[in-house]
Amino acid sequence: MVDIKNTSDTHLKNTLEYILRKDKTQNGELIDSYYCTPEYAEIQFEQVRSKEVIKKGNNIAWHLFQSFSHDDDITPEQALEIGKELMRRYYPNYQYVIATHTDKDHIHNHIILNSVDFKTFHKLNFNKGILAQIQAVSNDICIENNLSVIDKDGTLFREEI
Repeated sequence: MVDIKNTSDTHLKNTLEYILRKDKTQNGELIDSYYCTPEYAEIQFEQVRSKEVIKKGNNIAWHLFQSFSHDDDITPEQALEIGKELMRRYYPNYQYVIATHTDKDHIHNHIILNSVDFKTFHKLNFNKGILAQIQAVSNDICIENNLSVIDKDGTLFREEI
């Protein structure tokens, strides 16, 4: 299951600090990033945003949540790879930091995605349709990995490929 919320300038630092906590990421082993470094992502995101073609809104990043069923036999490393694959397929031109958390009864990914594409410098906007598309890509990746997905009605199912 995937969900998302926006992150304003005042919350990015705190959100990054939270997702990067060592007690949630197996001492920092379950952290990765793309076109930035986790420790300097806030600054590196801003460098890309400063080139934004049309300045609009105060949203500087998006916080995606990707959760996996506690019934699935998924390792934290697999969850991290699935999150990275989701970003490769859906957001290949956006900086992100990803952290897989293992501190709850289900493994889940936190992904902080810059709001500006580093190639076109256009701002990313979300709506329910885009969220549904991201969910569909996440579901496809889960099915490819023989993991459960949640359908439109909230029913958990697993499909053999």
